Amino acid sequence: MASEYIKYMVGDGKPQEPSPELTPKEKWKNWWHYNWWIVAVVLAAVVAVGSLVLKNLGVTEPLADYNVAYVGSRPLSDETVEAVVATFQEFGEDASGDGVVTVAVNQYVIYENSADVESLQMNSATKALLESDIVARTSYFFILEDPEEFTKAYQALADANGELPPEGDYGWEDKVRLLPDVVDGVAKEDAGLYFGRRGFYKEQTIKYQEACDRLWEGLCDKIPSGMLMKS
Repeated sequence: MASEYIKYMVGDGKPQEPSPELTPKEKWKNWWHYNWWIVAVVLAAVVAVGSLVLKNLGVTEPLADYNVAYVGSRPLSDETVEAVVATFQEFGEDASGDGVVTVAVNQYVIYENSADVESLQMNSATKALLESDIVARTSYFFILEDPEEFTKAYQALADANGELPPEGDYGWEDKVRLLPDVVDGVAKEDAGLYFGRRGFYKEQTIKYQEACDRLWEGLCDKIPSGMLMKS
């Protein structure tokens, strides 16, 4: 008598029954089981981009005079967000002409060492939203946790002359300033963040760019021009 192991390996000699064909409903359930997370990421990105577009058109929120993008591995503290808004309102202008200086701080938090599926999905959606911000030229100002990594990924920061660097130039030190040097009241945990601005090709522009240029110059006049490094 054949051993149970051999039976297991080669079968019992009887012809195998073909697998029954799945019904359309069963095929859909099987596909959804393996691909639901892709759908979730795409939907999150679409919703986020749609929300960003409506906000930029002033449909869902007052039209922002200044858009600030924060990119880091943890959210900005409320204290720092309030400090950024207050500083921009103090030194900025009502570019939209609606009677108030409106500042939008768009936070793109990409969590580090995220191995679980849910965190990976959130990071994918956040990166898609950040890339949409860059492509749509929404944010002029950037607050960065890691300007070196950001420059390698996007090469979007303006140099000291307000221009995009040549292709392949990934230097970042002359493109940023320490956030506490240009914004008063930054929280201690955010003191190591950097402040930079978007660069554009000559044929590109951004909403209220002249007002943004003036605000950048006004804020950076508070400290000497040049390179600022982490201590």
